Amino acid sequence: MCNNCNCGLKLRVQKTVPSAKIPSYAYDGDACMDLSIAGIYDPESSNIIIANDETSFIIRHDELSSFVKKLLKEWDFSLEQEKKLINSIEKKDTGFCEFVVILPGETIVFDTGLIFDIPNGYEMKIYPRSSLGIKKNLELANTVGVIDSTFRDSVRIALRNKSNLPVVINRGERVAQMQLQKVLKIDIEEVSDINIDTIRGTKGTGSSGVL
Repeated sequence: MCNNCNCGLKLRVQKTVPSAKIPSYAYDGDACMDLSIAGIYDPESSNIIIANDETSFIIRHDELSSFVKKLLKEWDFSLEQEKKLINSIEKKDTGFCEFVVILPGETIVFDTGLIFDIPNGYEMKIYPRSSLGIKKNLELANTVGVIDSTFRDSVRIALRNKSNLPVVINRGERVAQMQLQKVLKIDIEEVSDINIDTIRGTKGTGSSGVL
């Protein structure tokens, strides 16, 4: 049963990798649960890459110094941006932790490592976290994700770097938020007598003004 309300709704979830994080509410009263990164989705093998020495964009922390020097040499960082880059990489709980660098204009598909058993009659919506766009200039490639109740694969999140600088994402970082919503099923009826005599009618997009 949900701990934050009396709805009685339970969402079943299965990990596909041990490092996956079960979603949770950060505070009581939150509308969404945070989703974290378990790894990078590899479309060729349909596997989650967690640590792979042959994958150039996954770097171990013991390789951090040379990697950062190379990155700072290739891109024009300000001193403040340089500090942020190094600090974001060095935030780690263990001596071995992977991170990903998303280059400007690049899109990378991350895997949550979670399969959800969404109840019939519901859908899962995936939204970006506010800090994702404000602090890192990242956006969800599909703006809002929609997971149907019949979907039974690991949920993936595509992040696009819309800035002009590389952005660092750490494994386990919270990058999105999820919300379960009821689905309203409708029947479509084709007609030839839609009433267009309304206050806006056929004036089109933007007819209500800018302000």
